[in-house]
Amino acid sequence: MRQPKNPMLTSMRNLQPEIRRRLRIGILDIETTSLRGDYGGMLVCAVIKDYWTGKNWTVRIDDKNNPDIQSDRWVCQELVNRIRDKYDLLVTWNGTMFDLRFIDTRCYKNWLPLLPPIYHRDILWHARSKLVIRSRSLVVVHGYLFGQSGKTQITEKVWGAMLLRKKWAIDYMVHHCRIDVKETLDIYKVFLPNLSKTLKKR
Repeated sequence: MRQPKNPMLTSMRNLQPEIRRRLRIGILDIETTSLRGDYGGMLVCAVIKDYWTGKNWTVRIDDKNNPDIQSDRWVCQELVNRIRDKYDLLVTWNGTMFDLRFIDTRCYKNWLPLLPPIYHRDILWHARSKLVIRSRSLVVVHGYLFGQSGKTQITEKVWGAMLLRKKWAIDYMVHHCRIDVKETLDIYKVFLPNLSKTLKKR
């Protein structure tokens, strides 16, 4: 006689692999001095929000433990070590074309090991393939799904002060970064049931 299906097992099979396997998921965003990793391009700060706990981990170029705040070598090293030791999967918004490549670029410049092979969900690509709206920027997609976005703007004044390593400016950029990871997580949770059941390592 055929056994009835266990609804709990069926429900588990329908979960995305990162949830079913309870992978260590980090939502990542970085802020930089430039959109290019050369010509003065450096990592100013990075934030990783833990999917399961909601806690933020932050690294910034003006940290007291950075031996040279005019260099991002320490920032890169701390960030790569954190990802390697704490996470199985990263979730980003445009991480494929920017965040992860920028980190790799700066690791090469600073003669550091690159990011390890890791599962990656760049949910910008899902937005581009599924949404027909005026823009697929983070602020527009979050506003479309949730009615508003709290995303701040980095002004010329903030940018200039950040280049001078002014604490208030880097505080502002960290705050900007934290909003980005929070809103990326919001969108990820909405998109999650419709993402691919196959995870790929970058």
